[in-house]
Amino acid sequence: MLPDGTHRRDPFHPFRSAPPALRSVLQLFDMEVDQKKMNDWDKTVNSSFILRDDGIPIHDNSRLPLILADLSDLLKTAKPTSSTKSSSTSSSFQQKVDRVEVIVLLVLLHQSFHALDEWPNAAILDDNLFEELFFSRMADSKNASELKESSTKEEGGEWRFERSKSQRFLRLIRILAMADSLSYDMFDPSLSYFYQGEINLNFGAPLDRFEKE
Repeated sequence: MLPDGTHRRDPFHPFRSAPPALRSVLQLFDMEVDQKKMNDWDKTVNSSFILRDDGIPIHDNSRLPLILADLSDLLKTAKPTSSTKSSSTSSSFQQKVDRVEVIVLLVLLHQSFHALDEWPNAAILDDNLFEELFFSRMADSKNASELKESSTKEEGGEWRFERSKSQRFLRLIRILAMADSLSYDMFDPSLSYFYQGEINLNFGAPLDRFEKE
């Protein structure tokens, strides 16, 4: 059921689900962030849609550079809750922040990739945006720290995956796509093998690039 009370498929649910997922994961990891930035990011994500011809909203991937830049900026305000401050080291806390980011990105982007021909997602990343987010300015270790940065909202936001994070994320999103496909073959389990093979092929090409570049 959608927020308006109607019962139908919700192709906007990846974006719609990301803010509550972030709040839940922060609570799970005993973390807190600046609430104004959190509310602003929530509004940005939930306003990032376009309407199909049938009036159903789908996520607007062109807003991803801004969404991801603002998420990065938001997570820079993360800190342990008062009950866990004494037990968190700087390095271990940053690892938790990185995990939070990956989880939220998996929710946000889990239907932004082409996975199955028979069940196409409503709004997949176009080639240019995919290239921009995952491969533009791909760097070696000496300048990897420069890849993840944000600019002003007036410039539309700028964000890049670091090389190692990009590779890890694509592997995880492939696993999630496989799990997501289980709902499509629940009435015909024999399709599972074919669906998983197709997903491997569709995600294999970008992953192979990491071995070559």
